[in-house]
Amino acid sequence: MKIRIENATLVMADGCRKSDLEITDERISSIGRSSGGNAPDRIIDAAGRYLLAGFIDVHSNGIAGFDFTNGWFRDSNFSQSEKDYCKGLETAAQAYADCGVTRVLLTSLAAPLEKLRTGLRWYASWRSSDQASYVAKNILAGVYVEGTFIKEEAFRGAHNSAYFNQPSIELFQDLQECARGQIRVVNVAPEWGQAALTLIAHLSRNQVIAAAGHTGSDGDAFRAAVDQGVRLAVHLFNGPTVGSFKPFFHGGALEAILRSPEVTAELIVDGYHVDPSYVLDALVRKGQDRIVAITDSMFATRMKDLTEFSILGVDGKVSEDGRYLEVKGRKNTLCGSVLTMDQAFSNLLTWFTRDREGIWYQNHAALSLEAALTKASALCSRNPASLLGLAQTGAIVEGNLADLVIAEIIGPKPEYQLKVKKVFLRGREIV
Repeated sequence: MKIRIENATLVMADGCRKSDLEITDERISSIGRSSGGNAPDRIIDAAGRYLLAGFIDVHSNGIAGFDFTNGWFRDSNFSQSEKDYCKGLETAAQAYADCGVTRVLLTSLAAPLEKLRTGLRWYASWRSSDQASYVAKNILAGVYVEGTFIKEEAFRGAHNSAYFNQPSIELFQDLQECARGQIRVVNVAPEWGQAALTLIAHLSRNQVIAAAGHTGSDGDAFRAAVDQGVRLAVHLFNGPTVGSFKPFFHGGALEAILRSPEVTAELIVDGYHVDPSYVLDALVRKGQDRIVAITDSMFATRMKDLTEFSILGVDGKVSEDGRYLEVKGRKNTLCGSVLTMDQAFSNLLTWFTRDREGIWYQNHAALSLEAALTKASALCSRNPASLLGLAQTGAIVEGNLADLVIAEIIGPKPEYQLKVKKVFLRGREIV
């Protein structure tokens, strides 16, 4: 099957250009010229639209009523059946696709271990089954264990501290066996000490990304975790990420993250979890290649009528404007997000194309739309692909998998808005 997309503005690593692109079977076979051979089976005129690499969300708890840890939310409760869990997985996979996502890591909350094991088994079994759709098999790219190895209640965020566990290789291996090897990222709080360092080293040796967040560790403890293999900071500035202005122990976790070039930092770019000024400051300090945009989305995302909920003993509510979630009774504690990756990309375009005062830096000058598109694409596609070791996606390059989004970009009126028009997953149109 050969598809030719004509007259699009391609958003590439080195800038934007108006060109044509051909897809042959699963891959990008040519850019700007015909790949030769047979004529295209289909021609798509994308004049006035943008062609982007598919978005990769490395941190999402769920969407469209599905929560990775708890299953499908139906009739005000989470269903406990495997059948409904798998239906929820399919619903979520298509919802991600509708937002331009071509890969996602589903992320677990702190939960009773048997509940977590059950979810891991159901996820792994469905994804490998003949019943799973093409979309689910390919978009669902693995599991991110976030809540299990947090230590301190003060740093729990929206997790229930009753379900925290001391890190151990044995427990991780147990969970990985349930997941059939699908766990790709594990959050380990460094303040567990030697238990944390031992597990982090084990993860690193076994090509699982060791992350650290929801932590009150000092800078020295966090740096020791980096030395053992931590390569990802969980939602920087949130969770919380403790900092210190004093010289003792080289500051806190925040200072260690900013000083460690090996560490990539996640940022929730909904405009509520992190002030846009801090997003821009972090990009200057860490460098564009060491930031990934995430949603940290919850099951409530794209659920229009939901106002309140309870999840694993934590009560939450939707803000009055429907733009964020918060923990009931805990002022300024957010509960995941309702962000989607198309909106994340839109937010970044708006922030990048305006002059903005920084917090640590005096001013961030507005970028051109072309430069903003390239930068936003790095955060939403190329950097996540690099983090996960997905060498053949995340960028528009000849020979890469054809994971692509055709989009219209409207604005600024007063903000930019990206509208997904078509999505290709390994060359197959899925939206």
